[in-house]
Amino acid sequence: MKKDFEQLISNYSGGDLDLSGCTMKKLELDHVEGSLNISKCTIDKLSIGWVSGSLNMSGAEIKNIERPIDAQSVDMSGAKIKKLPAHVWTESLNMEKSSVLLKSNSDIKTNYLNIRSSKIDQLPKDLRVSKLVVDTKTAKSLPLSALRQCEEIQIDGVTYSQHHSEEYNFCSSVSSECESECMCSV
Repeated sequence: MKKDFEQLISNYSGGDLDLSGCTMKKLELDHVEGSLNISKCTIDKLSIGWVSGSLNMSGAEIKNIERPIDAQSVDMSGAKIKKLPAHVWTESLNMEKSSVLLKSNSDIKTNYLNIRSSKIDQLPKDLRVSKLVVDTKTAKSLPLSALRQCEEIQIDGVTYSQHHSEEYNFCSSVSSECESECMCSV
C-alpha cells in the first residue's frame, strides 16, 4: 500500500512523522514535535523548522536544505546532499558513507560527528565538535586546523584526545605535516 505523503503532511498535528521513501519537489514543515523520518527520500528543496526528536535522512537525496537543521540527533548516513544549510545544531550528527557539500562558512555544533568513509570537500571554519569519528583516508584530506577544533578524535577505532589548547594529541599517520607539532598516545 502506497503512502499518501501529502495527506500525512496536511494532517500532521504533532508526534513522529514518517515520510520515508517519498519523492517531492519541495518539503516544507514548520517544526516537528517528535521525530522526522525522511530516509530514502528524493527532495529538491527541504525547508523544516526544529525537530524535537531525531531527524533520519539516511539514504536520502536532497539538493538543497534551505533552513538551519536543529534536532536532537541527525542521521545522514549514506545520504547525498548537494548543499547543507548555514547552521547545523544537534547532539549527534552521523554522516557516515555520505556525500555532502559543506561550505566553509557553515556552522556545525554537535557533541558527536561521524564522517567515516564520507565524501566531504572541506570541514567548515566554525566547527564545534566534542568527538569526531573518522577513518584514516577521510582524515588525511582534512586540514589540521579543523581537526584541532575537536576535543577528541577517533580514527579507525583509536581515540586521540586534546591535552590542552596549545598541544593537540594526534598521530603523524594522519598527516606528515603535523609530525613535528603533534604527539600520539593511545
